[in-house]
Amino acid sequence: MVQRQITENEGTAIETSTNEATSASVLANREGLNIKKVSHAFNGVAALQDVSFEVEAGQVVALLGPSGCGKSTLLRGIAGLLIPDRGEIKLDGRDLRRVPARGRSIGMVFQNYALFPHLTVAENIGYGLACRRMPRAKIATQVAEMLRLVRLESFAKRLPRELSGGQQQRVAVARALAVNPSALLLDEPFGALDRGLRAQVQDEFIRLQRNLGITTVMVTHDQEEAQTVADKLVVMNAGRVEQIGSPEVLYDQPASLFVNGFLGHANKFKATVTNPSSLRLAADQELQLGRELSFRPGYQLTMTARPEHLSIAPKGEKNTLDARWIRAAPLGHMLSVDLELPEGTPVKALIERNMGPRPSPGSEVGLRLDLNSVHFYPKENDQ
Repeated sequence: MVQRQITENEGTAIETSTNEATSASVLANREGLNIKKVSHAFNGVAALQDVSFEVEAGQVVALLGPSGCGKSTLLRGIAGLLIPDRGEIKLDGRDLRRVPARGRSIGMVFQNYALFPHLTVAENIGYGLACRRMPRAKIATQVAEMLRLVRLESFAKRLPRELSGGQQQRVAVARALAVNPSALLLDEPFGALDRGLRAQVQDEFIRLQRNLGITTVMVTHDQEEAQTVADKLVVMNAGRVEQIGSPEVLYDQPASLFVNGFLGHANKFKATVTNPSSLRLAADQELQLGRELSFRPGYQLTMTARPEHLSIAPKGEKNTLDARWIRAAPLGHMLSVDLELPEGTPVKALIERNMGPRPSPGSEVGLRLDLNSVHFYPKENDQ
């Protein structure tokens, strides 16, 4: 039995199978993707340094990090477009180190989609099959199935220039899936789309991936996109893995100051430990934590707090920080507030819009922290 879910925009649809037992049986025979101690350098400059992680069969993993962190290099290594200097890459238990790109059973979708402008939608989707010298009748059958899957049956004879950005993206995905790959690699797949269309196409991709159960690795620098699409995140920095985990774990329990600041916004407060359960911030503001820290008195550290873990209080209220209200911008039912501490540290808070009378710009207010949700990092790890 198959259920069809249709989105209103562009009349797109994705089919979701209700036969979970069949999907589970297929995944049970797969081992997923295993990356072990992969390293690579360009002209002596390290691009990847002992990168290791696993992608379970049917899982979506996002490689997330700033430009130059090594995520695209790693993706090229998995695809076979680059041979790493050291390390192992295995797909469903098969060592890929000596397997050429075309023999790896991997589909890839690029940021610019890389569609052939002179070929129709159907010809683009069937290109990989033709390269494998599959009989024309089988190519036609497989292309028709892919067109149905991404709901583009009526666009088969159109050229790429006659399609919207979202439709081109779906053609690229269909082409990658047409060869029945064991894994799918996505390189900034939604980056060329405007914000509204990007959200819609992301939803469509999630439904499609869940239906097919294909092991997927995507590269992105967009943290919101990664948290929306992926089951697991691999945060990278300077060629190394900073932290691996679910989007919620990495957001709530960041292992480093880099992860804390890269995944979502984090306000940073320079502080000195005055006793096991209190801190002194700049401008001699004292904060009682209600719990003991593992840092010795006199130790300088960085405390972080998410905007949603801050609230506005009357100036001078016990255990609050003095701050100056700069400006506020509505975000739906929430209010994004920019404040400034006495020594000039900028702070961003996210509060309910109906908080009551709104302070005017320049007003002195108190800043209350949810001390159960703040994080502490050694000063030498600051970035």
